[in-house]
Amino acid sequence: MTALRLFKNSIFLNAALVGYVATVALFGAEFLMPLYLQSFRGLTALETGYVLLAVAVTSGIATPLAGRIYDRIGPRMNLVVGFSLLCINTWQLSKIESTTPTSYIVFLLALRGLAVGLTLQTSFVAALSSVPLNNLPRGSSLLNSTRFVVQAVAVAALATIFSASLSPSIRAQQDQFQNAQGPASARFGICSTPGVSAEENLPPGASTQIASLSTAMAATAKQKILSTLDAVCQQSMQGFENAYRLTFFFSIGALIIGSLLPGWPGKWGGRGSMQQAPVPGGH
Repeated sequence: MTALRLFKNSIFLNAALVGYVATVALFGAEFLMPLYLQSFRGLTALETGYVLLAVAVTSGIATPLAGRIYDRIGPRMNLVVGFSLLCINTWQLSKIESTTPTSYIVFLLALRGLAVGLTLQTSFVAALSSVPLNNLPRGSSLLNSTRFVVQAVAVAALATIFSASLSPSIRAQQDQFQNAQGPASARFGICSTPGVSAEENLPPGASTQIASLSTAMAATAKQKILSTLDAVCQQSMQGFENAYRLTFFFSIGALIIGSLLPGWPGKWGGRGSMQQAPVPGGH
């Protein structure tokens, strides 16, 4: 219980909270975006990995830069700029559609990586910098363990919000389409498939079944499948919007909390200036 007393430190608490939101932003994108790209846009796992690489590249560039800025002027501006970017970026992601160009999604993910690079490590370093040295191991353990809990809860919450946007019948149809069996080389996206026209975007095996029907029945069956696919796609896009919108509101809260942390334009005396007296009970 001694470690939990660290949350009585206002700087530690505020920095931890904004760090949790940055964690949700990072892993929320990792959870939702592959689902969107593979299941609904028909990209392969490798192609999806290339798209998501944009997050890793820009966050890898931003993180060491954020460390240098932190040492010079404190955590406040890193968090204000980073969460401002995250708010804008999350709102843009909530508006993606079934026809959004992949290049634009790569751009949005690159911005997201930049925002996460400015906020994630900055928030946890700020939290630990406010902890006396005798309680540093407890503070580090507390942040890491709670971060994993927040990550798990966030993924579950986003999945629930996404699923809640689908009606039971549409959810059943979505599962049927995603589990459809076809040739090993075949790929299929519920909303669209690269290189396939909208009129011919059918689940694996459906074309063979339709070909066995008479001309009139084949046309009717094909139209029914396409209509169902469109309904699944539209409701799923609404689910993505709802999930990202929740992250957007959390990002606004984190922006407000982050602006309360020390740093420019206020006085900044370095990392040691954030330390407070030892927490009672610490060793």
